[in-house]
Amino acid sequence: IVQVDEPTNPHGLDHGWRWLARALNALPAARATAKAVSFFLRAAGYAMHVRFRGQFIKLLKCMYDEWLPELAHCREPDVQSVRTLLEHYLTNGQYNTEPEGRNMPRIDMSSYQRA
Repeated sequence: IVQVDEPTNPHGLDHGWRWLARALNALPAARATAKAVSFFLRAAGYAMHVRFRGQFIKLLKCMYDEWLPELAHCREPDVQSVRTLLEHYLTNGQYNTEPEGRNMPRIDMSSYQRA
């Protein structure tokens, strides 16, 4: 829902920006937060980058410089694997790549098949 930037969408990119900023500022650097941020960035990171450009990069840099080191101190199970995924996402600029399925085809095979 967040990756669709329509004026009538109550949960558009502006809402996504606020959610991500609040998650990084207010929630503890823990496994649940890291997983939620990871899923959010995989789904909406590309659209956020297209819309907010430099400001989004600054937010990601802040996340890399301040939030990921906090996450490194977390001792919950499998948190380091999520941290590694986020670090890989940030260092390789995966926000520059459209997520799979973002642009749905206008016509698919069901348009031609009749029962």
